[in-house]
Amino acid sequence: MDSPTLQNLISNMDRMEMESSNQQHQETETKANYLRQLRDATNSLALASQRQLELQKRTEAELKDAKEEIEYLTNDLESQRKMQLGMMTGLVDAMLDFERMGTELADAKAELETSQARIQSLTRDIGRQRKLLECTHVNCQLGDGYVKVVNVDKSGNMYVDIFTREEYLNMVAYLPQLALSHTVHHNALPAQQLHGWYGVGQTSAFTSQVQLSGGQVATMQNYDLHPFSLSTAYPSQAQFNIGFAGNSQSVYASTSEAPVGPPSPMGPPARPRKRKAATLRADDWEPYKERILDLHIVQNLSLPKVRQMIEEEYGFKAELRQYRTRVSQWGKDKNVKPQEMQAIVRKRQKRKLVETNKRPLVFEVRGSQVEPQKIERWMKRHDVAESFQYAPSPAGSTPSAVGCYTISERGSPATISVYSPAASVLSSRDMYLAAQSPQMPSPALSVSSIVRPQASAFAGQSPAIAHRSLVELQPGFVHDLSTFESEMDINAWPRYRRDEETRLRDQIRRAEIAFMSSSSETLGMRYELGSVLIDQGRYRAAEDVLRRLVESYESQSGNDDDNIEMLKALHLLGRVLYCQGLYVKAERLFRRAMQEREKVLGAEHLDTLTSISQLGSVLSSQGKYEEAEAMQRRALEGREKVLGPEHPHTLTSVSQLGLVLSSQGKYEEAEAMQRRALEGYEKVLGPEHPATLSSVSQLGSVLERRGKYEEAEAMQRRALEGYEKVLGPEHPDTLTSVRQLGPVLERRGKYEEAEAMQRRALEGYEKVLGPEHPATLSSVSQLGLVLERRGKYEEAEAMQRRALEGYEKVLGPEHPATLSSVSQLGPVLERRGKYEEAEAMQRRALEGYEKVLGPEHPDTLTSVSQLGLVLLSQGKYEEAEGMHRRDLAGREKVLGPEHPYTLTSVSQLGLVLSSQGKYEEAEAMQRRALEGREKVLGPEHPDTLTSVSQLGLVLLSQGKYEEAEAMHRRALEGREKVLGPEHPYTLTSVSQLGSVLSSQGKYEEAEAMHRRALEGREKVLGPEHPYTLTSVKNLAPLTQFNSWKNASS
Repeated sequence: MDSPTLQNLISNMDRMEMESSNQQHQETETKANYLRQLRDATNSLALASQRQLELQKRTEAELKDAKEEIEYLTNDLESQRKMQLGMMTGLVDAMLDFERMGTELADAKAELETSQARIQSLTRDIGRQRKLLECTHVNCQLGDGYVKVVNVDKSGNMYVDIFTREEYLNMVAYLPQLALSHTVHHNALPAQQLHGWYGVGQTSAFTSQVQLSGGQVATMQNYDLHPFSLSTAYPSQAQFNIGFAGNSQSVYASTSEAPVGPPSPMGPPARPRKRKAATLRADDWEPYKERILDLHIVQNLSLPKVRQMIEEEYGFKAELRQYRTRVSQWGKDKNVKPQEMQAIVRKRQKRKLVETNKRPLVFEVRGSQVEPQKIERWMKRHDVAESFQYAPSPAGSTPSAVGCYTISERGSPATISVYSPAASVLSSRDMYLAAQSPQMPSPALSVSSIVRPQASAFAGQSPAIAHRSLVELQPGFVHDLSTFESEMDINAWPRYRRDEETRLRDQIRRAEIAFMSSSSETLGMRYELGSVLIDQGRYRAAEDVLRRLVESYESQSGNDDDNIEMLKALHLLGRVLYCQGLYVKAERLFRRAMQEREKVLGAEHLDTLTSISQLGSVLSSQGKYEEAEAMQRRALEGREKVLGPEHPHTLTSVSQLGLVLSSQGKYEEAEAMQRRALEGYEKVLGPEHPATLSSVSQLGSVLERRGKYEEAEAMQRRALEGYEKVLGPEHPDTLTSVRQLGPVLERRGKYEEAEAMQRRALEGYEKVLGPEHPATLSSVSQLGLVLERRGKYEEAEAMQRRALEGYEKVLGPEHPATLSSVSQLGPVLERRGKYEEAEAMQRRALEGYEKVLGPEHPDTLTSVSQLGLVLLSQGKYEEAEGMHRRDLAGREKVLGPEHPYTLTSVSQLGLVLSSQGKYEEAEAMQRRALEGREKVLGPEHPDTLTSVSQLGLVLLSQGKYEEAEAMHRRALEGREKVLGPEHPYTLTSVSQLGSVLSSQGKYEEAEAMHRRALEGREKVLGPEHPYTLTSVKNLAPLTQFNSWKNASS
C-alpha cells in the first residue's frame, strides 16, 4: 500500500476515533445533565416534602396553641367564677361579722349602762353608810328578804332606811366600827334560830325592857353581830328566809306566837348588785399554771370544770372569764379564731381538690390538733361546699399559730430524732465561714463541721441535683457539674426544732406584754426565732422576722451595743437571702455589715474579718472570683496579723482561699493553700484531730480535680482511717468520710469497691441515725447513683424510689431535698426506657422548685435544664430547645450574661442546636461561650478549654476540618499545660484530636494519637475502665488499615 493511501486511512481512523470520542463525550454530558436534572428534581421534591412537613408541623403547633388558648380561657373563666363565688362568700362572712359586731356593740352598751347604774348605786350606798356612821343609835328590824333600819343622828333626827340582806351583811363586814358601836335588835328570836339563819355564833345575849307607846313594856332578846365572829362562808351562806316578826306596836316573846306578816309597807328590797372580781396578776396564776394546763390541755377538761377543781384543791378563786383570758395569754387557747379556721379550710380544700395526688393534711392550732369534724361543722355553718375550693377575700397569709403535716401510708407521722444538728451555713454566731465545697457535709455536730462549715454554690438547700453519667467524656459536657450541685443541710427541714420555735414564740408574746415589742429582751428572742426558722429551711418566714427585727433596731437611736446587735441581725438577714439564691441582695447586706463593723469595731476586729470573708463567699457564688479572692486574701492577712499564722481561724481562712482559687481553675495554687492549711492543723492540733482530718479530705478533693486520683484516694483513705481511730467506725463524720471516698474510687474505675463504700455508709447511717434520717436518705440516693453507673438500673431505681418516699414522709413533698430526689429518679427511669415517667418526674421537680423557690432561683433553672436534657433524649428537639433557652434567659437575668453558670447554659444550648443540625447557630453559641469564658475565667481555665473542644466538634460537623483541628490542638496544648499530660481530660483531648485527623485521612497521625490515649488511660484509669475500652475500639480499625496500607505498598 502506497504512502498516501496509508495516510488517508490513518487520518480516517483518527477522524472516526475523534468522532467516537466526541459522541462518548456528548453521551457523558447527556447522562450528567440527566443525573443533574434528576438530582435537582429529587432535591426539589425533598425540599417540597420538607416544606410540607414544616407546614404540617406549623399547623399542628398552631392548632395546639389554639387548643391551649381555649383551655386557658376556659380555666381562666372557671377561676374567675370561683373567685367571684369566693368574694361572695367573703362578703357574706363580712356581713355576719358586721352583725356580730353589732351584737357585741349592743352588749357593750348594755354593760356600760349596767356599770353606770352600779356607780350610782355605789354612790348611794356610800351616802347611806356615811349616815350610819354619823348616827348615835341604830335599830334594825328583820323583814322578809330585807332589813329595816331606824337611825338617830347626833341632832336627834330620825332616819328610816331599807337594806337588802346582802347589802346589810356586806355593810357590817366592811364597816366594823358600825357593828362594834351599835346593837342589832332581833325581835325576841331564839339564839338557835339566829344561828341557823345567819350561820354565826352567839356572842352575847341579854334581856332588856323597852317602853312602847301606850305604856306597854316588852322583853327583848339581844344579840351582837360582830364582824370578827363571822364565818369564812358568811356572805354566801347567810339565809334570810324568815317572816316579819312584828311591828312597832307589838313584840312577841317566842316565834310560836309570832304571826307571819306581810312585806314591809316600805316596798320590796333593791336588786342585789354583782361584786367586781378581784384583780389577779400573772404572779398570782403562776403556782397553778402547770395544773391548769394539765387539766385543760392534757386531760381535755372544760374550763368550768377546771375552775371548780382548782378551787376545791387549792382554794384559788377566779372568774371564768379570767380563766379564759389567762389561758389565751399562755398561748394554749383551744378556740380556733376565724382567720385561723379560714386558713385551715383554704389549705384543706386545695389539698383535696387541686393536689389530689398528695396525702390529706392534719392541722394543729397552738399545738392542739383540730378535729376534722370541727372543720366540717365550720364549713357547714358558713355554707362552704365540699366540692368548692374555698378562697376567702381578702385571702391573708396563714397565721403563725396554724401548723399542718401529712399522715403517711403507714399510719402516724414520722418520729424524727435529730442527731446533734450541724452548724448552719454562713453562721453569724461564730467566725467560721461557709465555702463552696464539692463534699457532702457532715450530718452531725463535729469539729469538721465547724472548721469546714457546710455550703455550696446554691445555698445548701438540697442534695446534688445534677445527674452525672460516668461515660466517655464529651467536650460538650460540663467537666465539673459541682457548680450545679446543692448540698443538703440536715437542719433545714420543717419539723426540726419545732418545740423550740413554739417556746420562742410564746416567750416573745410574754415579753411584748411584760416589756415592749422594741425592748432588748424581745428583739433578742426574735433573733433566736430567725435562726430557728433558718435551720428549718423556712427562709421566707425567717426573712420576714429578720426584716422586722432590723427595722426595729434602725428605728431606735440606741448606743454602740444596739448597733452591734443590729449588725448581727443584718448579717443573719444576709444569710437568709443567700440561702434563697438572692446573691445580689445578700451581697448588699454583707457589704453594709462589713462597712458598719469597720466603722464601729475597727478594720481588724474579728467580727469585721468574718464579714469580709463571708462577703467573699457571696461574691464567689456570683462568679466574681477576682473580688472574692481579694476578700479572702484580706481576711487571711487580717487574721494572720491579729491571731497569728498558725491560729485555727487563720488556717480556716487559708482553706477558704484555696477553695476560691480552685473555683478559678488555679488548681496548683489551690493545692498549695490546702497543703499549708493541713500542715498548720497537723502542727497546732495534731495529725489525728478532727479538724486536721477534715483538711486532709479537702486536699483530697483538690487532688481529684487535678486528676491525681491515686494521691486523692490516699488522702481520702487517710482521712477515713483517722476518723475511724479518733471518732469510731460508726460516728457520722466517719460515715461521711466513707461516702466521700466512693467518688474517687469511681474515678479510678473501682466500681465494686465504690459500691461497697456507699453500702457501708448507708448501713452505718441506718444504725446510728435511723432509716428515715435525712442523712440516711441522702446516702440511699448516693448508692442509687453508683448502681446506675454500674448499669444496675433496676436496683438503682429501687434506691431512688426509697429515698424519694423517705423524703416525702420526713420533709414533705415540697421540700427542696424531696424535689432533688424526684429529679434524681428521672435519669434512672430514662435509662430503663420509661421516658414518659422520667419526663413526668422532671416536670414535677420543676413545678415544685417554681412553687417553693420561685421561677428564677438557680436550682429552678437547673431543673429546667435537666428537663431539657430528658426531652432531648426523646427526640423532642423543639421543646428541649425551648427549655434550654428559658434556662439561659433566666440565668442571664439572675446572674448576668457573663456569669460562669450562664456561659455553661450557652454551651448546653449549643449542644441542643447541634443535635438538630442547626450548626451555624450552634457555632455562634459555642463561640459566645468561648469568648465569655476567656474574658471571665482566662484563656487557660479548664472550662475555657472545654469550650474550645466543643467549638471544635461543631466545626467538625460542618466539615471545617482545618479549623476544627486547630481548636482541638489548642485544647490539647492547654490541658497539657494546666492539667498535665496524663490527666483524664487531657487524654480525652488526645482521643478527640485523633478522631479529627482520621476524618481528614491522616490515618498514621490519628493512630498515634489514639495509641497515646490508650496507653495513658491504661496507666491512669486501668485496663478495664470504660474510657480505656473506648480507646481500644477507636484504635483497632486504624491499626488494621495502616497495616494493610503498608503491606500493599
